[in-house]
Amino acid sequence: MKIKPFIVVLLVAVICSCTTDYNDQITPIARQAGIPLIQVAYTKGNAHAVYEISTVPGIRPRNDGKTVFQTASLSKPVFAYIVMRMSDRGEIDLDRTLAQLSGEGYAFLQRAVEQIQGKGLEEIAQQEVFLPLGMVSSSYSWRDDYDSLAVSGFNRDGQDRRKGNFPRANAAYTLRTTASDYMKFLEALSRGTGLGKESRIAIFTPVVQAVRYAGKPRDCDQRIFWGLGVGIEKHQKLGEVVFHWGDNGTFRSLFLVVPAKGLQPKRILVYFTNSQAGHDVISDITSLFFNNKEPLAIDQWVNENE
Repeated sequence: MKIKPFIVVLLVAVICSCTTDYNDQITPIARQAGIPLIQVAYTKGNAHAVYEISTVPGIRPRNDGKTVFQTASLSKPVFAYIVMRMSDRGEIDLDRTLAQLSGEGYAFLQRAVEQIQGKGLEEIAQQEVFLPLGMVSSSYSWRDDYDSLAVSGFNRDGQDRRKGNFPRANAAYTLRTTASDYMKFLEALSRGTGLGKESRIAIFTPVVQAVRYAGKPRDCDQRIFWGLGVGIEKHQKLGEVVFHWGDNGTFRSLFLVVPAKGLQPKRILVYFTNSQAGHDVISDITSLFFNNKEPLAIDQWVNENE
């Protein structure tokens, strides 16, 4: 199906207890970018809101916000959280090489974790994250209910590139979930739920500068760093903003955790899109929710080519 954007706008506000309703502001941002469906979850202190907005007649937003998206690389922080919990329990030594943990020299930490646990990634994630946090829509593997819940991805020409199905659960990119489910994880992560104090500090400590293109540093690289499993931007007004972005081609996503500062409570934002244009809206979406006059370097870091 080839969609024609900008024809009609359908929107649903789900579980909104924030004082500001952002429906009217999110809609034109998504429509102008040509994003068929966007799902946004936002937390400000104790206030929460979830929005699911469609800009095309062929895709209807769900009243319960349960449409499932590919999260792409937003899969990685969940896996990093699992690994840090294992480290806290003494099940894995992060200072040892993978070759010492795996007789066949596994190249990926996932394989080492699965070997230590004696379980597959999905079972581990359910036990460590999804069930304890009530993330009922989340899975690294395809589920039968995704036949009706999962949305298709679209390229910039509006061509339907299908829902996509992966042959094996992969910690780097196969997680599917909803914005409200992922918000539960981000709230737990930011509080340090289930983590030892040292592990929580390690996750949110800038370790190395994030130069995306080796040998070709950009101005935006000066403000972007890696923690353990997350990115961190040092922003003049917002402080150390924790983030990660996801890109599976026709599914693009982003989350940001802005620390409490002065009278401003901690704020968390996550959005999922089913569009190749999903990162075109980073500056518009972040400035809408965080009211930052100085753009976040994350936009340039993600979108600017070498």
